[in-house]
Amino acid sequence: MKTKLINITFLCLIFLVAKAQDSIPAIKVISKVESKRIILRWAPTTDVAWHINKPLGYKIERSSNDVDSDKFNTFKTIAEIKPWPKSNWTVEKLSEYDKYCIIAAEILYGHQSNLNENSKIIQRADEFSNKYNLAMMSADFSSQAADALGLRYEDKDIEPGKVYIYRISSQTNLDYYKIQPGGAIAYSSVLDTLFAPQINQINGGDRINLIKWKKEGDNMKYTAFYIERSEDNITYSRLNKAPYISSNELRIELFKSYHVYIDSVDQNYKPYWYRICGVSPFGETSPYSDPVWSLARDMTPPTKPDQVRSIQINQRSVKLLWNFPEEENGSTAGFYIGRSSNVQDNFENITPVILDPNIREFTDTSANPLVPNFYIVTAIDTAGNYNISISHYAHLVDSVPPSPPVGFAGFIDSSGLVFLSWTPNHEADIMGYSIHFSNHKDHVFANVSNNIIRSNEYVDTIMQKSLTEEIFYKIVAVDKNYNYSDFSPVLVLKKPDQIPPSFALINHYKVYEKYVKISWINSTSSDVKKHILYRMAKAEPNVWTKVFETDNKSITSFEDADVKPKTTYFYKINAVDDALLESKDGNLVEIISKPEANESYTVNLKATRENDRVILNWDTIQNVKKYLIYKTNKEGKFILLDALKENIAIDKNPHTGSEYAMRIISLDGVYSDFIKPVSISNQ
Repeated sequence: MKTKLINITFLCLIFLVAKAQDSIPAIKVISKVESKRIILRWAPTTDVAWHINKPLGYKIERSSNDVDSDKFNTFKTIAEIKPWPKSNWTVEKLSEYDKYCIIAAEILYGHQSNLNENSKIIQRADEFSNKYNLAMMSADFSSQAADALGLRYEDKDIEPGKVYIYRISSQTNLDYYKIQPGGAIAYSSVLDTLFAPQINQINGGDRINLIKWKKEGDNMKYTAFYIERSEDNITYSRLNKAPYISSNELRIELFKSYHVYIDSVDQNYKPYWYRICGVSPFGETSPYSDPVWSLARDMTPPTKPDQVRSIQINQRSVKLLWNFPEEENGSTAGFYIGRSSNVQDNFENITPVILDPNIREFTDTSANPLVPNFYIVTAIDTAGNYNISISHYAHLVDSVPPSPPVGFAGFIDSSGLVFLSWTPNHEADIMGYSIHFSNHKDHVFANVSNNIIRSNEYVDTIMQKSLTEEIFYKIVAVDKNYNYSDFSPVLVLKKPDQIPPSFALINHYKVYEKYVKISWINSTSSDVKKHILYRMAKAEPNVWTKVFETDNKSITSFEDADVKPKTTYFYKINAVDDALLESKDGNLVEIISKPEANESYTVNLKATRENDRVILNWDTIQNVKKYLIYKTNKEGKFILLDALKENIAIDKNPHTGSEYAMRIISLDGVYSDFIKPVSISNQ
């Protein structure tokens, strides 16, 4: 006895460790509201939790409130539930119990398997887990079994318009194994009803009918199902004595989403009707589904056609022959022929009308010699079952060359790389292309590459220094049977020009008040395409701006009006040839643009004689760099007398009739107009 107790304790400890690693043990609760009672069903989530709770059972607490109120009463204990005692299962009472209730008794009080001391602990663990699973299933299938296992309670003390909250907790309080309580909410005025499940699909096989209904949605409320069958849609017989549970362990995609039941029938092509009903966790059965009918059917395919062979009749015709058992002609509907350019797939039916089952040959008059031709022969029986032969390759001799390539074009860059391209040929059996070149149009063309070029692009190289200015190319297409097309039209490409044109020269310029006119002599090179005039401001060295461009050689001057006053500019003219090579810089010319006239100043200029000299003075003016004082000479022309910053000047050599004038230079270097001349006062 001591050894047995130690083994059980050790076994339970193993369970405790293993289950603690899997998940936190808890009690899951569901409820069902009827007119005069609320039924509660619960189950521990682990076998260890179920085993621990068997001796002391569960405590049920309830809180209630009106539907419209948000305040609930405190929880009060309304029941303590334990499994039935062993005394409930006397021989006299067994007739009162259903089979699931008797199973519950065996689970609770039956004898343990007779295992010797050397039996592996894992065997005891399996037996322990199996008892738990069997107990939970029995409680689902029978309300009597659920009562016996202490997993069910009926609350008959209910009132309409109330909300009830139930809490079910374990009566066993272990420090090393905590079990979370469970709960449920029930509205006494919202009655629960069972709905009828529906069959989603039914398929007939060879003497079988496969029935499917979804696992998701409302069907999740049912633990198991009963399946019934009828031959006349009137009288039904149940196919499964025990409730049917669809497996969740099979790693098949179909079983993840659907309950699946396979029914074997005696003969094909006989209609059968099916209906199902669900079994709830409260041990109740639902209404039946709508009936659905199905026919089992012959699924055995005919013999595979074999020894497929072919004979080429002409360029586009192939005669096919095959073998097939004569004794199957009566059950065979006929044959279809498929053709593809691929050995494995994409076969297209080339016999719109099924061939007679007595036929063993067919002529394809639309074979394409430009692509591979693979054929299959499909035999179809009267039930629609089919079998496909191994694919057969029909070799067709192709003597038709492809068409010459079109769209041949190219260019040569400055490094001597030749870029060639063309439009791909439309023939399906094109293998590639062969490119030929020559430096003279009337000379022999040589092959660029000894290999077939697979793409429709090619890069060639040429010598940059050559005596010829052009190079000539032509191309042929080659199919997979090495038929060569005619040559394409010759492509002429001009070799890149590596020598820039001679420079142009600026030969004249003139500065006007609002613009600068530049004239030049064109480059003497014959391949010049345009001339470009550049300008650079002295204040921005090395920043050249293109101010004019012309491809008209008769234009040799330009008036540049985009200049600032009193600014120093440099100009140059360059030539560009048809290879976009630009000449070296020619001569640079430097010009200074005209100053921009400023507004006239109002100045009170006075000239006064003192002894043998004339004193000139005027009002002080702001932002002046210099005052320029002029006097007339004996011929009456104004000459510069002095340039000064002060507002006084002295003429030490005046003469009779002298007049004086003034110009002002502003701080930014702009000259003013002449101030009105004045004569000498006090002659």
